[in-house]
Amino acid sequence: MKVCLFIQMVGKESKMKKFLLLCFSLLILSPVYASNDIVDLSKKGSLSITLINEEYNEKIVGAEIEVIKVGTVGINNNNLAYSLIPELSNCNISLSNILDESLKGKIVNCVNSNNYNGRVETTDKSGNVKYNDLDLGLYLIRQNNILDGYSAIESYLITIPTLNDNLWVYDIDSVPKTEIIKMFSLNIRKIWKTDKELPDFITIELLLDGEIKDTVKLGKDNDWKYTWEKIPYSDKYTVREKDSPKGYTTIYDKVSLHMMHGK
Repeated sequence: MKVCLFIQMVGKESKMKKFLLLCFSLLILSPVYASNDIVDLSKKGSLSITLINEEYNEKIVGAEIEVIKVGTVGINNNNLAYSLIPELSNCNISLSNILDESLKGKIVNCVNSNNYNGRVETTDKSGNVKYNDLDLGLYLIRQNNILDGYSAIESYLITIPTLNDNLWVYDIDSVPKTEIIKMFSLNIRKIWKTDKELPDFITIELLLDGEIKDTVKLGKDNDWKYTWEKIPYSDKYTVREKDSPKGYTTIYDKVSLHMMHGK
């Protein structure tokens, strides 16, 4: 399961918005295998989730994480066996293979169609949220709010207990390891230094290492401005005005990427 979220960063000397896209993998499900360790179905479990950008030591604060029990667990032929909770039984979903990659999407649709809710907690200043006294079973984890500069985490499934080193673990810590891809928004503006009539529009190309990545038109309708939202960060972006009006010289400001056009 891959989890992605955007982190917005605003520089002091620039109005350009920068984003971090966090992509990380979680240990989602334990296989439904027999173990030398015996599952105690009378036990309760707990789940601790920490959202943190390890490279910058940034804690993700204020994320509303919902934990929804979607399946009960029992023993069948010395294996754990899961069944949908009665509240979702109308969805006719089999939990015989909880490692099925399509299962999460089916469960999300089922939960939404039944307007079924779970327990919501908010990540604290350490980026942590903890759920105690959880029944054993299969859970759907999702984020309910969108934080400024972030995308919501991708929903995922997790079992309690989880098999680890042939032992059943009832108190689960989920601390994602992050792979960071910087994202940012790139603003461009056309500034005219002339009192003569302006063309209807001009064409601007966005290039990365000389390769054209996008082409946009600037004109009166967009106030001669445009923003590329959440593109992969690089200091090698350049812009190029295509077919400049005759008699004008284009000046490129590489810091702000403003473009001044005049005779």
